Amino acid sequence: MNNSKLILDAVNNKNANSWQILFDNYYSSLCAYVNRFINDHEITQDIVQEVFIGLWKSTQQFTDEKNLTYFLYRSCYNRSLNHIRNVKLQSDKLDKIEDKSSFENEDVYNETLKEEVVRLLYRNINQLPTQQKEILLLRLKGYGWNEVAEELNLSINTVKSHKKRAFQKLSEQMNVSELFIVVLFFSINLFQNH
Repeated sequence: MNNSKLILDAVNNKNANSWQILFDNYYSSLCAYVNRFINDHEITQDIVQEVFIGLWKSTQQFTDEKNLTYFLYRSCYNRSLNHIRNVKLQSDKLDKIEDKSSFENEDVYNETLKEEVVRLLYRNINQLPTQQKEILLLRLKGYGWNEVAEELNLSINTVKSHKKRAFQKLSEQMNVSELFIVVLFFSINLFQNH
Protein backbone atom coordinates (compact mmCIF):
# COMPACT_ATOMS: atom_id res chain seq x y z
CA MET A 1 0.00 0.00 0.00
CA ASN A 2 1.48 3.41 -0.95
CA ASN A 3 1.76 6.35 1.45
CA SER A 4 -1.31 8.12 0.07
CA LYS A 5 -3.50 5.04 0.61
CA LEU A 6 -2.07 4.49 4.09
CA ILE A 7 -2.78 8.12 4.98
CA LEU A 8 -6.37 7.91 3.77
CA ASP A 9 -6.75 4.59 5.61
CA ALA A 10 -5.46 6.23 8.79
CA VAL A 11 -8.07 8.98 8.55
CA ASN A 12 -11.09 7.24 7.05
CA ASN A 13 -10.80 4.00 9.05
CA LYS A 14 -9.11 5.44 12.15
CA ASN A 15 -6.25 3.02 11.60
CA ALA A 16 -3.81 3.69 14.43
CA ASN A 17 -1.00 1.81 12.68
CA SER A 18 -1.14 4.16 9.68
CA TRP A 19 -1.69 7.27 11.79
CA GLN A 20 2.07 7.72 12.35
CA ILE A 21 2.58 7.96 8.57
CA LEU A 22 -0.09 10.67 8.38
CA PHE A 23 1.55 12.48 11.29
CA ASP A 24 5.07 12.21 9.82
CA ASN A 25 3.87 13.48 6.46
CA TYR A 26 2.02 16.56 7.72
CA TYR A 27 3.13 17.59 11.21
CA SER A 28 6.26 19.63 10.34
CA SER A 29 4.71 21.49 7.43
CA LEU A 30 1.53 22.26 9.39
CA CYS A 31 3.65 23.60 12.26
CA ALA A 32 5.61 25.81 9.83
CA TYR A 33 2.31 27.07 8.41
CA VAL A 34 0.71 27.84 11.80
CA ASN A 35 3.89 29.42 13.12
CA ARG A 36 3.62 32.06 10.40
CA PHE A 37 0.48 33.35 12.13
CA ILE A 38 1.26 32.59 15.77
CA ASN A 39 5.07 32.88 15.96
CA ASP A 40 5.21 30.81 19.14
CA HIS A 41 6.47 27.23 18.76
CA GLU A 42 4.69 25.81 21.81
CA ILE A 43 1.29 27.26 20.90
CA THR A 44 1.87 26.25 17.27
CA GLN A 45 2.46 22.63 18.29
CA ASP A 46 -0.67 22.70 20.49
CA ILE A 47 -2.79 23.99 17.61
CA VAL A 48 -1.50 21.37 15.16
CA GLN A 49 -1.99 18.60 17.73
CA GLU A 50 -5.57 19.83 18.31
CA VAL A 51 -6.16 19.61 14.55
CA PHE A 52 -4.93 16.00 14.53
CA ILE A 53 -7.10 15.15 17.54
CA GLY A 54 -10.09 16.79 15.83
CA LEU A 55 -9.38 14.78 12.70
CA TRP A 56 -9.20 11.54 14.71
CA LYS A 57 -12.57 12.30 16.35
CA SER A 58 -14.15 13.42 13.08
CA THR A 59 -16.40 11.16 11.05
CA GLN A 60 -15.52 12.99 7.84
CA GLN A 61 -14.32 10.76 4.99
CA PHE A 62 -11.80 11.85 2.36
CA THR A 63 -11.70 10.54 -1.19
CA ASP A 64 -8.17 11.73 -1.92
CA GLU A 65 -5.13 13.25 -0.26
CA LYS A 66 -5.74 16.65 -1.87
CA ASN A 67 -9.04 17.04 0.02
CA LEU A 68 -7.41 15.89 3.24
CA THR A 69 -4.55 18.37 2.76
CA TYR A 70 -7.01 21.20 2.17
CA PHE A 71 -8.94 20.19 5.31
CA LEU A 72 -5.79 20.11 7.47
CA TYR A 73 -4.51 23.50 6.33
CA ARG A 74 -7.93 25.10 6.59
CA SER A 75 -8.39 23.66 10.11
CA CYS A 76 -4.98 25.00 11.14
CA TYR A 77 -5.84 28.40 9.69
CA ASN A 78 -9.18 28.53 11.54
CA ARG A 79 -7.67 27.43 14.85
CA SER A 80 -4.86 29.98 14.48
CA LEU A 81 -7.35 32.75 13.85
CA ASN A 82 -9.44 31.65 16.85
CA HIS A 83 -6.35 31.60 19.05
CA ILE A 84 -5.40 35.12 18.00
CA ARG A 85 -8.93 36.36 18.63
CA ASN A 86 -9.14 34.61 22.01
CA VAL A 87 -5.94 36.04 23.41
CA LYS A 88 -6.48 39.42 21.74
CA LEU A 89 -3.01 39.73 20.33
CA GLN A 90 -1.92 43.00 18.75
CA SER A 91 -4.63 44.36 16.51
CA ASP A 92 -2.23 44.73 13.58
CA LYS A 93 -1.56 40.98 13.64
CA LEU A 94 -5.29 40.27 13.73
CA ASP A 95 -5.92 42.76 10.91
CA LYS A 96 -3.19 41.11 8.83
CA ILE A 97 -4.85 37.72 9.15
CA GLU A 98 -8.40 39.04 8.79
CA ASP A 99 -7.36 40.69 5.54
CA LYS A 100 -6.85 37.15 4.36
CA SER A 101 -10.11 35.96 5.87
CA SER A 102 -11.74 35.92 2.46
CA PHE A 103 -9.31 33.02 2.12
CA GLU A 104 -11.03 31.89 -1.02
CA ASN A 105 -10.41 28.50 -2.53
CA GLU A 106 -7.69 29.82 -4.82
CA ASP A 107 -5.85 31.45 -1.90
CA VAL A 108 -6.07 28.26 0.13
CA TYR A 109 -4.93 26.21 -2.84
CA ASN A 110 -1.91 28.47 -3.46
CA GLU A 111 -0.90 28.47 0.21
CA THR A 112 -1.41 24.73 0.41
CA LEU A 113 0.63 24.21 -2.74
CA LYS A 114 3.57 26.15 -1.29
CA GLU A 115 3.42 24.20 1.96
CA GLU A 116 3.11 20.91 0.07
CA VAL A 117 6.28 21.62 -1.92
CA VAL A 118 8.14 22.24 1.34
CA ARG A 119 6.60 19.10 2.90
CA LEU A 120 7.63 16.99 -0.09
CA LEU A 121 11.12 18.45 0.05
CA TYR A 122 11.49 17.47 3.72
CA ARG A 123 10.05 14.02 3.04
CA ASN A 124 12.58 13.44 0.25
CA ILE A 125 15.45 14.84 2.31
CA ASN A 126 14.63 12.29 5.01
CA GLN A 127 15.19 9.52 2.46
CA LEU A 128 18.74 10.67 1.64
CA PRO A 129 21.86 9.03 3.10
CA THR A 130 22.53 10.26 6.64
CA GLN A 131 25.32 12.74 5.95
CA GLN A 132 23.55 14.31 2.98
CA LYS A 133 20.38 14.59 5.05
CA GLU A 134 22.20 16.22 7.98
CA ILE A 135 23.89 18.73 5.68
CA LEU A 136 20.66 19.81 4.00
CA LEU A 137 18.67 19.99 7.24
CA LEU A 138 21.31 22.23 8.80
CA ARG A 139 21.25 24.39 5.69
CA LEU A 140 17.46 24.70 5.96
CA LYS A 141 17.89 25.79 9.58
CA GLY A 142 19.85 28.77 8.25
CA TYR A 143 23.41 27.53 8.60
CA GLY A 144 25.85 28.76 5.94
CA TRP A 145 27.83 26.08 4.09
CA ASN A 146 30.96 26.88 6.15
CA GLU A 147 28.93 26.60 9.37
CA VAL A 148 27.55 23.25 8.22
CA ALA A 149 31.11 22.01 7.63
CA GLU A 150 32.16 23.22 11.08
CA GLU A 151 29.10 21.76 12.82
CA LEU A 152 29.60 18.33 11.23
CA ASN A 153 33.38 18.47 11.48
CA LEU A 154 33.80 18.04 7.72
CA SER A 155 35.85 19.90 5.14
CA ILE A 156 33.98 22.43 3.04
CA ASN A 157 34.82 20.36 -0.07
CA THR A 158 33.21 17.27 1.49
CA VAL A 159 30.10 19.32 2.33
CA LYS A 160 29.93 20.68 -1.24
CA SER A 161 30.36 17.21 -2.68
CA HIS A 162 27.56 15.80 -0.45
CA LYS A 163 25.38 18.81 -1.29
CA LYS A 164 25.85 18.24 -5.03
CA ARG A 165 24.95 14.54 -4.74
CA ALA A 166 21.98 15.36 -2.50
CA PHE A 167 20.63 17.96 -4.94
CA GLN A 168 21.01 15.47 -7.81
CA LYS A 169 19.15 12.80 -5.83
CA LEU A 170 16.39 15.22 -4.79
CA SER A 171 15.94 16.36 -8.37
CA GLU A 172 15.49 12.69 -9.42
CA GLN A 173 13.16 11.86 -6.50
CA MET A 174 10.99 14.94 -7.00
CA ASN A 175 11.19 14.82 -10.80
CA VAL A 176 12.34 18.44 -11.05
CA SER A 177 15.51 20.18 -12.22
CA GLU A 178 18.45 20.76 -9.91
CA LEU A 179 17.95 24.48 -10.48
CA PHE A 180 14.46 24.14 -8.98
CA ILE A 181 15.97 22.49 -5.88
CA VAL A 182 18.54 25.30 -5.53
CA VAL A 183 15.85 27.98 -5.90
CA LEU A 184 13.63 26.15 -3.43
CA PHE A 185 16.41 26.06 -0.83
CA PHE A 186 17.13 29.75 -1.39
CA SER A 187 13.41 30.63 -1.06
CA ILE A 188 12.96 28.64 2.16
CA ASN A 189 16.03 30.26 3.72
CA LEU A 190 14.79 33.74 2.74
CA PHE A 191 11.35 33.02 4.18
CA GLN A 192 12.68 31.58 7.46
CA ASN A 193 15.06 34.48 8.02
CA HIS A 194 12.36 37.14 7.71
